Amino acid sequence: MVFNIFHVYNEVMPANSYVLGRSREHNLLSKLRMNGWFAIRGSGSKAGMVLVDGKKYFPIDIISVRKEKKKTIVWFIQVSKYLSDIDEIERKYLVKWAEKVGAEPVLAWTFEKRRKANPKRGKWEFYNLISKEYIELSNKNPE
Repeated sequence: MVFNIFHVYNEVMPANSYVLGRSREHNLLSKLRMNGWFAIRGSGSKAGMVLVDGKKYFPIDIISVRKEKKKTIVWFIQVSKYLSDIDEIERKYLVKWAEKVGAEPVLAWTFEKRRKANPKRGKWEFYNLISKEYIELSNKNPE
């Protein structure tokens, strides 16, 4: 709402790419937490920043941890609307930093709302950059 001395105006501001990206990251955080993951978001993609040729890149959006049996799994996640939007430099540093600490570098993306014509829409997809495999997010909560 915009106020002036005489009137109140309802003003609808279009969502910018930051707001949409943040919303997407929060959506994934909820999904991970519902599936037994401890997950945190690097506010403003500030979980890690690299400067290449004067341009800033933020390879890690979310760090998630989950204990399965006797193994602890750590994911460094880069979140995007489309897989093709994830830059090669971000992929490179995501792998580099993940390998440094024993985490898995994961790309996560989703399409917009699900429709009959495209049932995958609205579903999160995950891809491990080291194993080069798609990952299914298990629906079980570990003990």
